[in-house]
Amino acid sequence: MPTLDELAAEERRRKRFAITWDSPYGRAYPEWDFVRTSKLMIEIENQYAKGLRRSWKDGKHQRLESLIDEIVTGIIAYGVALKLKEDERALWQRNNERRQCVCARAHARKERENRRKQILDELVAISTEAGKLRTRLEEVKRWPERSQSDEFTRFVEWARDRLENLDHAVGPDGIAESLQKRELFPDIDPLIGPPEDLVEE
Repeated sequence: MPTLDELAAEERRRKRFAITWDSPYGRAYPEWDFVRTSKLMIEIENQYAKGLRRSWKDGKHQRLESLIDEIVTGIIAYGVALKLKEDERALWQRNNERRQCVCARAHARKERENRRKQILDELVAISTEAGKLRTRLEEVKRWPERSQSDEFTRFVEWARDRLENLDHAVGPDGIAESLQKRELFPDIDPLIGPPEDLVEE
């Protein structure tokens, strides 16, 4: 903590050079006062390791030199503890990534299953349309033939082409083509994880 004389000197310096308190040029007095106590201390500046000693210093009944063996043993134990802690964190990270991967694949499988059901709904709708169109075209066959081509005959031709396309879409080849484009039934399923993904370390 600065003395009154140091604060007064700093105030004079600040007014003289127009320096603000947060100036990069610093202050006229040191931020810390170091007081020599003639006592030695060794301290590990790192993350806390539960149950392990981090500092050794001179005391009333002991000197730091007499604690050399204890200090060396403590530092080694502290290093081992930090390594174990790091290994534990890395293990948790791997298992967490594994859980996230398993959840992501499960979510993707659910979405794919919904798309597969959607195809069934589409095929049912196409089959229904094809059935109605087929019935209608059978009725048209019983009608008198037109003597020349007109809008009606061209409409019937379009309807027959439409029925052919619908029949192809709900046939084996058409279904296979549609499934292949959507990649919903691949030969090697990428959404089935390896067994080891289900077992945490």
